[in-house]
Amino acid sequence: MKKFFNNVILSYIKKWNKNEYKNILEILFDLKKNHEELQHKISIVSNNVDFANAHLVKMSQYFINSLPEERILSLPHNKQFVFFSYPQAIFHALEGENIINLGDYVQTIATRNAVLHNYSDISYEYWDRDNLLNYVSNDGFSKICIMQGFFPISEFCFPNKYLFPIFIGFHLGGCMEYASQANGSENLWKYFIQRFPHYLKDKSIGCRDKRTMLFLRSLGLNAYFSRCLTLTLPKRDNKPIKEKVFISCFPHIYKTLDKVLPLDIKANSVLFSPEFDINQIREFSFQTIENVDILPYTQEYLDRLKEEATLVITDRIHIASPCIAMGIPTIVIKRSDNDPRYDIFDGIIKCYSIDELIHGKVDFAPNEIDIEELKIYMLENVKLTIEEEAYKATNTEKLANLRKKIETFSLFR
Repeated sequence: MKKFFNNVILSYIKKWNKNEYKNILEILFDLKKNHEELQHKISIVSNNVDFANAHLVKMSQYFINSLPEERILSLPHNKQFVFFSYPQAIFHALEGENIINLGDYVQTIATRNAVLHNYSDISYEYWDRDNLLNYVSNDGFSKICIMQGFFPISEFCFPNKYLFPIFIGFHLGGCMEYASQANGSENLWKYFIQRFPHYLKDKSIGCRDKRTMLFLRSLGLNAYFSRCLTLTLPKRDNKPIKEKVFISCFPHIYKTLDKVLPLDIKANSVLFSPEFDINQIREFSFQTIENVDILPYTQEYLDRLKEEATLVITDRIHIASPCIAMGIPTIVIKRSDNDPRYDIFDGIIKCYSIDELIHGKVDFAPNEIDIEELKIYMLENVKLTIEEEAYKATNTEKLANLRKKIETFSLFR
C-alpha cells in the first residue's frame, strides 16, 4: 500500500513544473514536521494519563455495573474447568513469521495436569487468557479457571461471572523491566480491587513471584507465594545416554555465555527456543490458531528436552522450571538482578547473574535436582484451594501449613 501511494504521488509530480514540485515538497515537509510535533504531544499526554482507570471505566460499564453484587461469581460450577490459550499473544516478526511463545502453553499443560492429578472426573476446555471478560457459558454453569500466568495491561483479562477464578501462580508485571513503583497491570488491578472489593472477597491469591505477593498484600488481600505450577511436571524415568546440551538465552546473554562456555560443552550443544512460528502449522490466520494446534507442538517441545537433554542452560523461566521438574540438570542465568520472576527458584537452585557468568563463577557441571517433596505440597495446595473456594470445604489450617512449606522449601539446608 505504501509503495502504491508513493507511485501515485510521483505520477502527479511528473506533471508539475519545478515551482509546483518545490511547493509540494515544502507542504510535505511541513506535514512531516507537524506530525512529529503531534506525536510528541501525544507521547506527553500518554505518559500522564491514567489509562488503567480509563480501562476500568470501560470495563465496569460493560461487565460489572449491569450486575447486582450478589450475582458476581455466584453461578454454580460442577467440576468444569477452563485453561488458558494464547491466540492473541503473537509476535509478527520479519519475513512473514508469526511467533508464539510455547512457554505460555507449558503453563497450560502444567496447570491442566495439576488439576487432573487431583480430579480425574472433570471436563475442561481452553479459552483465550486475553479475552476472559467475554467468556460465555452455554449450560448455566460457571467454569473454574486457574489463574496461573502473567496478566498484561488489559481489562479483558478479568474473568466475568461465567468464570470462577482460583488464583495460583498469579503474576503481575512487565516482561523485561521491573521498577520499584507499580506498573500498568498492577495499577489496573489496584483500581479494580478498590472499586469492586467483593470480587476477591474471601479469596486467597497464590502468586508466582514475591513482588506480586507483596503488592497484593499492600491492598489488604490474602496473598501468598505459590511458585509456578510448571515445577510440578513429572520427573522423567530415563536419562539420555548421549551427551547433549540445550542452550536457550536472549542474544546479549548468549554472546557472553559463548565466550566462557567450556569447549567440551560447546561441542555437544544445540540452540533451542520456545519461540514457535505458527506458519509451520498452516498459513497464518488469526481465527484458526487454537489450542488444538499449539498444544501438541508444546508437548513435543517438552518431550525433546525430556528425552535428549543432559544439561540445559537458559535465562527463560519456562524452560528452566519444567526442566528442573523433569530432573534435567539446569543452569539458570538471570536477565536482571531485580527480575522477580526468578523467585520461583528460591531455595531450589542458584540463579547466576550476568556478572557471575562473566567472572567465571558458574558451575557448568550441576547435579540433577530433586523437588518431589515440593511437588507434593504444590499439588495438594491446588486440590485444597479448589475445594475450599469453589466447594466451601474448610481447609484453612491445612492450607496455611502447606503454603508455608511451599514458601520456605529449600534444598540448601
